[in-house]
Amino acid sequence: MEHAEGCEVLSFKGFVKFMDENAWLSGTILVVLGIVMVFFGRVFFQYIMAATGTLAGFCAIMYLTSLFGWLGATWSLIVWIILAVVIGAACGFFTYKMLPISIGLLGAAGGFVGGAALFSLILSISGYDELWLLIVLIIIGLLGFGLLAYKFRYMFLSLTSSIVGGYMFMRGLTFWFGHYPSEGEMFSMMTNGQHLELEWQFWLYFACFVVTSIFGFVW
Repeated sequence: MEHAEGCEVLSFKGFVKFMDENAWLSGTILVVLGIVMVFFGRVFFQYIMAATGTLAGFCAIMYLTSLFGWLGATWSLIVWIILAVVIGAACGFFTYKMLPISIGLLGAAGGFVGGAALFSLILSISGYDELWLLIVLIIIGLLGFGLLAYKFRYMFLSLTSSIVGGYMFMRGLTFWFGHYPSEGEMFSMMTNGQHLELEWQFWLYFACFVVTSIFGFVW
């Protein structure tokens, strides 16, 4: 983050560099969270959604303020961080109390994961990597799973928590062993016209995702 005069006030480069050089840490966090979601997602559903809502509210405020350049001065940075914490806490409380909406949001997250996984499967089989297909599958997944989860609620709760948990567990493994591009990397490559290919390791990751999700649902 930079001051209006151009002098550096605060930089997260050290943190970003640390996370980049220690991908195992991100992978470990995802693996642990994935296991919790797979086995205990339904039991601790409200707490998980409250934490997710808090984080989403905080990140949304900080992202928007950075876009408008409102974090240039130290005092404004402190003020917006405080406001982001308050708004994030409010979002977390809202998602904790509004159970039907929380289930719908979790369903939407499951739809996002399902759409991204289906696109990866199509890509691996056919090599077709058009960006529009990824966007369409994700939108259909978001809306479809979100509405179904909101309507049927507890019937979909175990399913979506297992899918999201299985995907988080699988993505955590990719941080450890590599050979699997993130959704952001895939989107960037397709936007820039680069051809996207998935290696044979994809099938191992995909099998892990499917088996873990099924196991969590049955459990």
